[in-house]
Amino acid sequence: YISPSEVSTFESGTSGTFFGIGVEVSQDKDGRTVVVSPIEGTPAWHAGLATGDIITHIVSGDAIKPLKGLRLFDIVKLIRGPKGTSVVLHILRGDKEKVFTIVRDEIVVVSVEKRNLGMRLGYVKIRQFQEKTFKGFRSALTELRDQNFCGAVLDFRNNPGGHLSVVLNMADLFSKKVGDIFITEKLRSRDVVINVREPLGDFRDFPVVVLVNGGSASASEIFAGVLQDWGH
Repeated sequence: YISPSEVSTFESGTSGTFFGIGVEVSQDKDGRTVVVSPIEGTPAWHAGLATGDIITHIVSGDAIKPLKGLRLFDIVKLIRGPKGTSVVLHILRGDKEKVFTIVRDEIVVVSVEKRNLGMRLGYVKIRQFQEKTFKGFRSALTELRDQNFCGAVLDFRNNPGGHLSVVLNMADLFSKKVGDIFITEKLRSRDVVINVREPLGDFRDFPVVVLVNGGSASASEIFAGVLQDWGH
């Protein structure tokens, strides 16, 4: 169950604008809070937070809070706050402990970036799967194809994910046959929801290479896996 306030917190993070430090976090199997990736150009990025950092404590105001046992939504609320205020993160990086004091700011994430790499090769960077990402992604690919580019590099490095429906629609653009590209299994149930996609995407014959790294998570992994299965 996700409460209305938790839904609001999630949607603010995928709408493209919010107040915080610009870091995507998750929880591992041991309940530790792990940095998936800092968003490029944000306070977290400039402070030097890195993929794989473990946040053990957060100091916000006068209180220091250990994160063990807290829900992810509650941890995100501790990290976010008004512009200009500070949050202190106690980090475990390998076997070393570090402390980061980071000033919160307005975080504006432009999810799609396009440029020309030369030799009729395009570059499209996807930073996150936001509400408007599909429209921007399709527009970027259309421009490259209309300008007779021979292919594109799709960069999903340090992309922490986002809306599932958006990534499925993006993958649809490259579909070469009808079939299932994603299966959702319900927790503690044998019921399976199968997402059957339409065949023959508009860009099925447009050559692409997908870049991923250790900071590519969730929807990024789905996209890369689907295109790999289809032989792109």
